[in-house]
Amino acid sequence: MNKAITLIKNKYCQDHRITDKKVIKAITFELVNRNKAGNSVFLVTVPGSDPVYYEVPRVDMSGLTRLPLLSIPRTYRNDFDAMNNKAMIADWIQRKTGHDIIDEDIAYLSHDKDHLTVVISPDSMRFKNSFQLIRL
Repeated sequence: MNKAITLIKNKYCQDHRITDKKVIKAITFELVNRNKAGNSVFLVTVPGSDPVYYEVPRVDMSGLTRLPLLSIPRTYRNDFDAMNNKAMIADWIQRKTGHDIIDEDIAYLSHDKDHLTVVISPDSMRFKNSFQLIRL
């Protein structure tokens, strides 16, 4: 199971207060399609109950643009390897905002003198819209 589906499964279990580890292991998620809003719709099968549809609303990340909390410190300003490392940037965003973003959610990183643009993958099941981080 890929990381994104694992995070969606964890969120589903939290939302439905499922804590039994045996039940959590047995839950299956099958991607059905995307609706008109671009949200992923899953068919969720929980042991002992009928299958249900679960829509995962994609979070608009554009509000993170120029958020001072996410500013990249001067020590990384000219570090090309760090600025092109999706895993490092995803971890940075996760620690600063609490959004469970992973490197699979990032299509690519584009940087100029003052900003790092994080382009969200069109295949991301949980996030939409690109955003910029300030490079101090």
